[in-house]
Amino acid sequence: MINDLRNIFSNKEIDFVFHLEKAIEKNEFELYFQPIIHSISGSLCGFEALVRWHHPTLGFLTPPQFLIPLEETRQIYHLDIHVIEKVCQWYEEQVNAGRPVVPVSVNLSRVDFESTDMFRVIEALTEKYHMPHSMLNIEITESAISDNADLMHTTIDRFREAGHQVWMDDFGSGYSSLNTLKDFEFDQIKIDMCFLSDMSPRSKKILRSMISMAKDISMITLVEGVETDEQVAFLRSIGCDRMQGYYYSKPLPYSPLVSHLTEKGISFESEEDRKYYHMINRINLLSPSPFSFVCGEVRHLDKGIPLAMLEVKGDECSFIYIDDEFRELLEFIGASDASGGIQRLIHFGILSKKEIDTFLHDTISKGESKITFNVNGDLCVARAMLVSSRQDCYAMLLSVNNFTQRMDISHEQLIDQSLMNIYSMYLRVSILRPEKNELITVFKNDHYDLPVDEVFDYRKMTERFAQIGVQQSDRIAYLDFIDPDTIEQRIMESKNGFINTKIMTLDEDGKYSKKMYLAVSAGNHEVTLLVRYANL
Repeated sequence: MINDLRNIFSNKEIDFVFHLEKAIEKNEFELYFQPIIHSISGSLCGFEALVRWHHPTLGFLTPPQFLIPLEETRQIYHLDIHVIEKVCQWYEEQVNAGRPVVPVSVNLSRVDFESTDMFRVIEALTEKYHMPHSMLNIEITESAISDNADLMHTTIDRFREAGHQVWMDDFGSGYSSLNTLKDFEFDQIKIDMCFLSDMSPRSKKILRSMISMAKDISMITLVEGVETDEQVAFLRSIGCDRMQGYYYSKPLPYSPLVSHLTEKGISFESEEDRKYYHMINRINLLSPSPFSFVCGEVRHLDKGIPLAMLEVKGDECSFIYIDDEFRELLEFIGASDASGGIQRLIHFGILSKKEIDTFLHDTISKGESKITFNVNGDLCVARAMLVSSRQDCYAMLLSVNNFTQRMDISHEQLIDQSLMNIYSMYLRVSILRPEKNELITVFKNDHYDLPVDEVFDYRKMTERFAQIGVQQSDRIAYLDFIDPDTIEQRIMESKNGFINTKIMTLDEDGKYSKKMYLAVSAGNHEVTLLVRYANL
């Protein structure tokens, strides 16, 4: 056997094989950890467990020096089991000492699965050291899967059913990566660092597509080999969930690594944080329908509509994701962050603090909210949907749609894409036809007993409403605003293409509150009248 090995390996590599059992007994192998960082929070969300060999005669050895002969001689599974046991021991020591812990991933090879029942081995070790399955992630390479598909199907299913996450390591490095994703269920993919070696437009497009595809099939994404500010910024911009690489730290023993992370201001992610960010990570921010996961429907956003992920903590708001279009929108109103954007909206009288607070509160309490506002004469609609929460912290997906700038599309398209979204944000929407003296209510969300889609006498209806629904002090102003003889002309003469006023209007509780009345030309001698609660 030794002669056969000498035909393949050097004497030093042969020594690795025959010295392995004794090296394990003498504890010559040391655990090294490389941190995994959450892209959104910048916090530590995991470790990858690695190993280094303190050889008695050859000194400090890294995996490329000893793994190949151990794999070729099918002895690698002894070392992998030893590493997993050391990870479980480490976990128990940290918990017993009251220190924070995060999930750890371990690498398993094809030989591991062919040599022993790795599921039973890991089951026994996690039970022995009281390590929850959710804290130990299993990394499997594509090559390990392709060599024995039937065995791997069964094994992966067993791990996932037991509560372990199973990751596909080095995605994109093999020839059948897409087939593997089609045939096997993974919780996360680690994208091969080769895609980051060249930050060319082509490689960026490929990486963007890979991230989007993984999100669409409900997988968490991790890119390894991250080394530069440019790479970090790009990965965040395309919604990559996690990052790993020398940018954060090279692999180190645990204690020096924790000191290094502390110096960089990187904190441990709690279990509550993990659940919170897991829900956020499930949103595909590159998708044309990012709201579809939240609301259970596919509702496509037009290309170029600003999109952000807003985090609300008490009275503070901040963006944890923002796309280029949303950043341009902030710059347009002279802001650079969420708090600044809110202050500018209030400062310019675009929205009141009460309206903004109500918008955020409704999103938190109802799961979804919308609000309309005018910016330099443009009619804009903001839509928010609650994605995740923890204690008094809420993450919501936010889009802003400028309908005025989109009037270049046909009237029919505008109705199909936007009408119901607009209507749902108003108390009442009516179509006015001054020339025909007709008024038709097409949507209502108030208490007035007015049938929808029926034609009424414009003059009689508005005069009657002035008597029963408008505070006496505002009746003349209301009738002047709604005057069928002048309303079209006043809209045509306005600089913004619409006219609006605030009228004290009767509420269901018998009290009056200020409502915004907005009249917009709909063409063909028709006017759309929209009524909502006013800025206060």
